[in-house]
Amino acid sequence: MSGTTGAGRMRLLPFGGPDGKRAYLSSDGPDSFLNRFADLLEARQLDMGARMLVFAREALERPGLDERELRWLSERLCEALTDALRVAESREREQGSGACGAPQDGGDASQDGGDAG
Repeated sequence: MSGTTGAGRMRLLPFGGPDGKRAYLSSDGPDSFLNRFADLLEARQLDMGARMLVFAREALERPGLDERELRWLSERLCEALTDALRVAESREREQGSGACGAPQDGGDASQDGGDAG
């Protein structure tokens, strides 16, 4: 996936800035160091998410998972999903098709510091 940014377009980066807020890149082109770095991070995030999904499926097949283990698993899956949605949104923006339905408020559910339960 090329990290192209058209003239005047900002690329949503695959990581948050300070305080978990969205971070954007304006660069000279898709072959810039930071665009290539962002491409690499996106690929690694998606790979880690796929690995986490395999791990989760295997863990859920084992009997006797306790609440602590299920909570840890849920937190990691939420992180992986957050990363995947950010990558999808970034790629849709690059293609000029707008947002993929991800929240546009600048927040990041995995970075809000709150507990779901």
